[in-house]
Amino acid sequence: MSKILAVDLDGTLFYPMGRKQLVSDKNIEFLRKFIDQGNRVVLVSSRNEDTISKVIKEIDREVDFIGVNGCVMSINGKIVKDIAIPSDVLYELVNNIAEEHKPIALLSTSKNYPIVIASLAGTGRFFKWFYAKYYSLTFGIYAEKYSVDNDIFFDEVKNGHVYTVRVFTGLSRKKKNKVNKQLNTIFREKYPTVEASWVGALIELTPQGCSKAESLINYLKMINASNDDLYV
Repeated sequence: MSKILAVDLDGTLFYPMGRKQLVSDKNIEFLRKFIDQGNRVVLVSSRNEDTISKVIKEIDREVDFIGVNGCVMSINGKIVKDIAIPSDVLYELVNNIAEEHKPIALLSTSKNYPIVIASLAGTGRFFKWFYAKYYSLTFGIYAEKYSVDNDIFFDEVKNGHVYTVRVFTGLSRKKKNKVNKQLNTIFREKYPTVEASWVGALIELTPQGCSKAESLINYLKMINASNDDLYV
């Protein structure tokens, strides 16, 4: 009986992190051997389709994927799921966040842009410099393309196909714990069609029902596979 391996990228398949290639030779060798033996691999990540496609190119085998925390799913090379946050709900939500809660920045991932950042705290130049330094030093070749542009951000929110919005309130312990916990509760209660999850300095908003776990369950149904055949 063939097996299915569901594997994350950051901290998992991207470990150890390299300087010139996304996936180490040992990890690539393991995955190729696993697939060549008749098994199946599905990548499950918060990353977008562009980054995942580069990973699949390095593996050089047919690999399924669940991207942007479950908003996008590909099986046998075909996109079978592509869900965005409803534009009317997102536009109201983002404007509410910007006006009432005044975060430092909002970050979006959409069909057109891997990351667009809106700087909202009057720190545009500093934030742009800080983020560029932080991003390049932290992620290197693993960094996704991004832009800091309020106009593009709000145009995507109003007219685009936005998968996720991340709310950045600050790095202090109070912001990361007390404030983000309160905001996460408010978002969940006021906007039931949007999933809100809180991790450290960021609150992430996604379409309802879009999570790695729930998407993996649906993936198994689509390929007529059993939980017993799955390694995560």
